[in-house]
Amino acid sequence: MKRKLIYFFTPIALLATPHLASAQWAGTNPISTNSKVGIGTTTPGAKLEVKNTSLNDPCFRVIRAIPFLASLSTNTFEVIDGDPSTSPPTTPRRLFWIDPGENVGIGTLKSSGHKLLMADANGLVKSSLFTLYSNPSAGSGTDMNSIMGIVHLQLASAQDNVSNGGRISGGINNGVFISKLGVGQDAAIGYDIRTYNILCNSISYVSDRNKKENIKPIATVPSGLYDIKSYTYNFKKEKDRPADDKEHFGFIAQEVEQVFPNLVSVSEKGDYALNYTEFIPLLLTALKDQKSEIEALKQEVSSLKANQASASAIISKTTSILYQNAPNPFSEATVIRFKVAPEVSRSFICIYDLNGRQVQKLDIQNGASSISVHAQSLQPGTYLYSLFTDGQLVDTKKMVVL
Repeated sequence: MKRKLIYFFTPIALLATPHLASAQWAGTNPISTNSKVGIGTTTPGAKLEVKNTSLNDPCFRVIRAIPFLASLSTNTFEVIDGDPSTSPPTTPRRLFWIDPGENVGIGTLKSSGHKLLMADANGLVKSSLFTLYSNPSAGSGTDMNSIMGIVHLQLASAQDNVSNGGRISGGINNGVFISKLGVGQDAAIGYDIRTYNILCNSISYVSDRNKKENIKPIATVPSGLYDIKSYTYNFKKEKDRPADDKEHFGFIAQEVEQVFPNLVSVSEKGDYALNYTEFIPLLLTALKDQKSEIEALKQEVSSLKANQASASAIISKTTSILYQNAPNPFSEATVIRFKVAPEVSRSFICIYDLNGRQVQKLDIQNGASSISVHAQSLQPGTYLYSLFTDGQLVDTKKMVVL
């Protein structure tokens, strides 16, 4: 015997409450009559406006029980700008995204491995503190490759400690490019690096002939070089300058500017700076000039000495000379030395008192070179004695008798 199953259907009516034309959303209906939803406000100005009433009343909170699902990526929360007439948008542009790996992107497509990535339409990664220039042709084309090959801005690493700070590491050729750098103070306009003290093994300056033009030798050094004054000084205390009590040696830039203005530069704050290095070729040229003058003077002195020796030899042979008596004063006897030229036929010595009266006349024998005078032949006092050759006065000396 066959059994029949009989099904009973009980109709259920679905009731819906229509929206009133003049009513605002009271928190239970999904939408207001003007196609805008307001939470915490009765006058929403956008499709969705959430307004809080206190600091402890958050406007928006997401408790992630299930992943966010988006039209462009899986499990990623995104803010997308694109054509709203298509879904998903035909030309999407990500304005902001957060992926399951806790990576954040602003203005660029997400890149795994970067916790925060932001870029503009020109490929510039920016914040209020720094800008990185991205140029794929500078390196391998991956991640950040700057126009100078800088691929990594590293503020701290496992190798760093509290005292040595961070670093900027290079890319393609391990080079580093910084347009202006201030160490311990602000960078200065007109200078690439501004600091107070540098400690290094050596400093090399570009001096390749191939990188220079209008090369001319320094023929003469301006005479003003010798007028530049040298000073000792101490630096004044400044808020952005470490303490320095050392005594320094140098010039005053304002004074050097009067002679060599191209060695002086002035910062945007009006501070004068001096290029001491380019003093070296000027000083070297001045030393070479002095060396030439010294060599010329040496030759002149040598010539004068030779002439003097020759003249002395001639004088010694042709000139008569009277020497000072010794001892002088004397109380017993004294010796008067002299030299008579060979061609002289007659010579003698006359002794005078201070009144000019001749008191003695001593003839000189041929070949004699001295004559003695005894004190007992003269009264104590001061006398003058003169040498005569062939009737001509040669010289006069003074002697004192005690």
